[in-house]
Amino acid sequence: MENVAGLVQANGGEYLQSILKELASLKVYNITHQILNTSENGVPHNRRRWYCVGIHKDHDDGSFAFPTPIARPSIDKFLEPRKAKLARSGLPPKSAGTALKNVKITLRTLKREGSDPFKEPVIIDCDSSTYRYKSMHDMSPCITVARGKGHWVTNRGRRLMKEEIMRLQGMNPTTFKVAVSAGQLGRQLGNTMSVNVLERLLFKVLPAAKLVKKSEVEDRWANGKALRALAATRGRGFMGMGSKARKFLNVGVGRGRIGIKQAKKQGRIVLQTRAREGSPERKPQRRAGLDMSPPRPTSSQKRRAGSVASSPTKRVR
Repeated sequence: MENVAGLVQANGGEYLQSILKELASLKVYNITHQILNTSENGVPHNRRRWYCVGIHKDHDDGSFAFPTPIARPSIDKFLEPRKAKLARSGLPPKSAGTALKNVKITLRTLKREGSDPFKEPVIIDCDSSTYRYKSMHDMSPCITVARGKGHWVTNRGRRLMKEEIMRLQGMNPTTFKVAVSAGQLGRQLGNTMSVNVLERLLFKVLPAAKLVKKSEVEDRWANGKALRALAATRGRGFMGMGSKARKFLNVGVGRGRIGIKQAKKQGRIVLQTRAREGSPERKPQRRAGLDMSPPRPTSSQKRRAGSVASSPTKRVR
């Protein structure tokens, strides 16, 4: 089980005790729980979550223990290459007033303290209220459903891309097929569990539950294999969308369908989320799904409709 870290203190801990009491009443699982941070498990993402593990008493060898913290790598290993010109000129648009204000305040503060925010990766929770927003050096603040647009990266001059957010959740974007809008994808990524934490938990759980031999599994995040594999995905995008997904979204070749570029522009799908220099932040996108509104009339249809309306009509008696 997984939940926000606040569950431990919510209502004086009453909710947590209720959950543990219900689990204990089953009388078949050995229950243990702990708060783990994604940043302490091989990914520079400050995401504290409560994890609860239950192993059937008939199969528990008693060896389970939560994974111990490992070194946190630099966030640059998870980001696309830096463009110096965009890093120094990129700012949120004026329409994103809160984000623009928070970014400008952070840049001024960092320069005053002697840092170079255009070279050093400082990640800003730019969409939060100004009185409580935060920024972190070489680590991302918590990515939530409400932050699906992506935090601001000072030495990139743009928001986090969707591929980068996926890496910061311990996932490989090159194995993922996207068939939803950019907004929906951002919300999904903000609501997911960090895969690196889950993998390290399974490394401990599976042998303890006698499902595999300890020699058959490895902690890829501790030995660096997972990080190297994830870093190798930089410069590569999501997998192409299949024909079924295209048909469902009314996208592709065929009568009554829209083209891939138009669908991407409308926000129906996300194929690549590369930020172009000079346009660090995307415009608001339409909601995903089938467009149920009637098709707009063409120019010729409008002219025909106008000529019919202006012509004299016969009165029916």
